[in-house]
Amino acid sequence: MLKPSTLILLLVNSISVNSKEGHGWNYKLEDDHSGPLHWSSTYGDCSGNRQSPLDLTGAKDAQFPSLGFKNYHLKPAEAILRNNGHTAKLSTNPTKPELIPIMSGGGLPHDYKFSQVHFHWGSDNNKGSEHLIDGTAFPMEMHFVHYKASHETIVEAVTEGAKDSLAVLGIFFQLDQSPNPGLSEMMASLEKMFQAGNITEVPPFPISNLWERDGDFTSFYRYEGSLTTPSCNEIVQWTLLKKPVMISQDQLDMFRSLLTTEKGKLVDNFRPVQDLGEREILDVLALDMLRSGHQKSESNVVGDKSGVSSVRLNMIWSSWIMVLAYLFC
Repeated sequence: MLKPSTLILLLVNSISVNSKEGHGWNYKLEDDHSGPLHWSSTYGDCSGNRQSPLDLTGAKDAQFPSLGFKNYHLKPAEAILRNNGHTAKLSTNPTKPELIPIMSGGGLPHDYKFSQVHFHWGSDNNKGSEHLIDGTAFPMEMHFVHYKASHETIVEAVTEGAKDSLAVLGIFFQLDQSPNPGLSEMMASLEKMFQAGNITEVPPFPISNLWERDGDFTSFYRYEGSLTTPSCNEIVQWTLLKKPVMISQDQLDMFRSLLTTEKGKLVDNFRPVQDLGEREILDVLALDMLRSGHQKSESNVVGDKSGVSSVRLNMIWSSWIMVLAYLFC
């Protein structure tokens, strides 16, 4: 039986980069109705000019202060793992509201609160990541989803609909003989998540453990983009580490054992790369190099004091329809 606080956590974190979980879309390229090549028929924003993911090539050199990570090293009060039929998603609840993990600095326009982390992987080791680097894919990519810290919830941030309402940190995985320590803490719980819709509690661990051993934050890519799932809202500041972290073959195979809502293998859950258009990709070198998992104060990063921007009526309705869809899925 899930605790009341756990149920609240699940409801709040239902608004995520997976913005229409289980409702009329899939990753099957051959599906002429619901596959990614046809998402825009139902979700108009999926044909926008600032879509994600991208092939990270032709980037422009830039220098920013290091990314800052506050409270990522702390163990949360609880952690919830869910197979939503499209991905495995881990949400956490801090021991105190003021101890929610915060990402800042690194050229980001605001401070951002952590919401959840989820994963994209392939059916074999030659594909799986959503983003590519110079045309090369990785077997897995994880996304740490954050929302602007001036908002109380991610619902408010999505409703705001600004180009910087969310910030996602993407980290690639590369195969290694030894397992990823953070993923190791999830494996026993992942075994309970084979069926789509399964939800289980995970023994809490600092989320920085997912990158602690070999995360390298000295260089990363930055660009403005969108959610990579319907409704493809163009509200994301993307940060992608250039160097991957490690994962073992056994750990990767555990993810590949999950099932979709149609009882098929949950694999190849990545959107094809989108057109860059007139956007720039920045190849960023951190001026004061920060190793992962440590708390850092970014004195030169100022939070958003401008208040919530005007929001189009259709964006408000779209966001609340999205909320209701999650509450009853």
